[in-house]
Amino acid sequence: MDLADFLLADVSLLPVNLMTRGKEVAADAKGLLADLRTGALTLEIERHGIDAFAEAAERLRSGEAIGKVVLDLD
Repeated sequence: MDLADFLLADVSLLPVNLMTRGKEVAADAKGLLADLRTGALTLEIERHGIDAFAEAAERLRSGEAIGKVVLDLD
């Protein structure tokens, strides 16, 4: 995996991105989390297991992914 390639493609690697911007987005994040809990806000995600990492990465690179791509390490 080329980490620099992902970062240049503006792929978020959370919590890495929030470590540098946590204070500036804290208030907005609290509001968004509340909206997620109530269902007022929904997020499209694709969940992939660690065994499907290559497929998930290709979906990100190609733009075929719908919403956010989550790599489930369990």
